[in-house]
Amino acid sequence: MSVLPAGSAGPVDAVAILTADHESIRKRFRQFRSLYLRDATADAEKVARQICRQWTIHTTIEEEIFYPEARAAIANAELVNDTNADRAMARELAALIIGGSIADDKFATRVGMLAECVNHHIREEQEELFPQARRCGLDMDEIGSRMFARRLDLEAEVAAMDDVPPRRSSDGDDADRRAARHG
Repeated sequence: MSVLPAGSAGPVDAVAILTADHESIRKRFRQFRSLYLRDATADAEKVARQICRQWTIHTTIEEEIFYPEARAAIANAELVNDTNADRAMARELAALIIGGSIADDKFATRVGMLAECVNHHIREEQEELFPQARRCGLDMDEIGSRMFARRLDLEAEVAAMDDVPPRRSSDGDDADRRAARHG
């Protein structure tokens, strides 16, 4: 699931990591839509869960590493804080999607709403936050190295959780509650 720019054998720029994530997530949303419209619901549900896991990892490395650095360096810290609202709503939607089923009438709607939140987040970052972060002289390679290491840890956690079968609640609901640990 690691998403890095092509040819990134050496140091990896933090903004390049996040931008590559954005493109990968957008591609998965298009893939979901295509599968869903072709009535390939099992595959569409799988892609929706991949989107949510990737989004969770992406936002975690932003919140833990990139945003604190950007907030400290950018004179307009409110710009960094504004993106929190988008991510909070998207995280709620992601938790509902992972915990739900495509058989639920609201599943595809939630994926669509998540796509809107994510696209707004991406526009805000790429048009406003990233350019300002670059102008502040942040060491993007050092930040990127920390982000990449954290991503590997998070991906290992997700892979370990995927190996554990979902717990069945006493009412027989088979929802994947492991996602609650991600949010």
